Amino acid sequence: MSKVFICAAIPDEQAIKEDSAVAVATAIEAGDERRARAKFHWQFLEQFPAAQDCAYKFIVCEDKPG
Repeated sequence: MSKVFICAAIPDEQAIKEDSAVAVATAIEAGDERRARAKFHWQFLEQFPAAQDCAYKFIVCEDKPG
């Protein structure tokens, strides 16, 4: 059964200053947190290939209805 996970990629301060990196957040449907994290990493790098040169912290948490 799919669950909804909130995923965020937050750049470090050096990446913000030097590369104008921005924070990104989205909701991902997946069976568990591990799959949501993998799916988010993949989608993030597809959309922002230049982000491979920056340091990002990835945060994933399950969304609970209500």
